[in-house]
Amino acid sequence: MKIINNFLKETEFNKIKLGITDQFFPWYLQDGVVTPKDNHTQFCHTFYAPKLYVNSPYFNLIVPILEKLKIKSLIRIKANLICKNSKIIEHGYHTDFDYNNTTAIFYINTNNGYTKFKNKKIVVKTIDKNDKGDITINGKPLLRFRILKEDKYRLLRREGDMKHRIDNQLMMSKLQNDLYFVPLEHLILHIADNVAIEMSNESNLGDDEYITFRNQIKQYIRNNFYEYIKKFWESNQL
Repeated sequence: MKIINNFLKETEFNKIKLGITDQFFPWYLQDGVVTPKDNHTQFCHTFYAPKLYVNSPYFNLIVPILEKLKIKSLIRIKANLICKNSKIIEHGYHTDFDYNNTTAIFYINTNNGYTKFKNKKIVVKTIDKNDKGDITINGKPLLRFRILKEDKYRLLRREGDMKHRIDNQLMMSKLQNDLYFVPLEHLILHIADNVAIEMSNESNLGDDEYITFRNQIKQYIRNNFYEYIKKFWESNQL
């Protein structure tokens, strides 16, 4: 775990804080903090969610955080608001997702609440390898993600297919008038996600390889089609 104080420039932080603490910023009541109906409540605002992608008109507020983190692939982004209480209430431990990922927590204000982490102790019974070559502990992969061999998935050879799919996504956005309202960074993230999912769904890969391949495509599109998408986006601005 790594703690970074003063993560953003003061001007960037103030913009985010003013936006999220504004009286008109929408919050949605959740019946449960760790699990549904666990006798606790909190308010949430989802910026980005699986299958929904960019899910908030306020997404642009948090772009400086994403740029600083150098995000490769998003799973979910949400803001949590727990109301003031007469005493500190510790909620149960939980895991957001059941696969390997990296989580970042950004605090907006200073208070006497805290985030508590649990170090899970594991009794090592067996160390082995599975049929994919992954090192396993007690029969479970030590690493969820593996780097695929470059000669197995040559993304350069798939550029034509990617470009065709990107063009389809851009034309769809144009027909729906999304290009006038969506910031460039959001558009690129959205297109990269959609194209990566399309291509991965057609790949017939297992779970681990599917996730790795999908993430490779996302990163490839962001690195190699940024200017192409930007040019189209700029030509369609009012």
